[in-house]
Amino acid sequence: HCVKIMKFKQKILLLIILFAFVFPLLAQAQLVPCGRAGQQPCTWDDLATVVIHVINYMLSASAIVALYYVLMSAWGMISAMGNPEKVTHGKEGLTRAVIGFVIVILAFAFINLLVQGIFQISCPSWWTNTECLYGL
Repeated sequence: HCVKIMKFKQKILLLIILFAFVFPLLAQAQLVPCGRAGQQPCTWDDLATVVIHVINYMLSASAIVALYYVLMSAWGMISAMGNPEKVTHGKEGLTRAVIGFVIVILAFAFINLLVQGIFQISCPSWWTNTECLYGL
């Protein structure tokens, strides 16, 4: 029964973190840089900008989730009070969180290099400066 309450508290904490950090970022992100009153109409170049903005925010959200799981695993190890089973569970959670985040970063880097190679993009900061993509 106590384990169910602890898992429920973890889920509530994760939701609070998402609402507190991720959703305000998305609200002020201006993912779509066109089409609003007083702005120019959207073009295909703006679609690339939207995709890049969404991926950047998802990458940020994955870092927040990874940090959450690292902290929860560390807390589990600290509060284990010498119980080897709980310490092992905390170590496994910590390992999974780090490996998961490393996989996300490596996937981002691989896709970044793949897109640079396919489209022959010479601008080194093309991922943050979408002006480099216009005219491809």
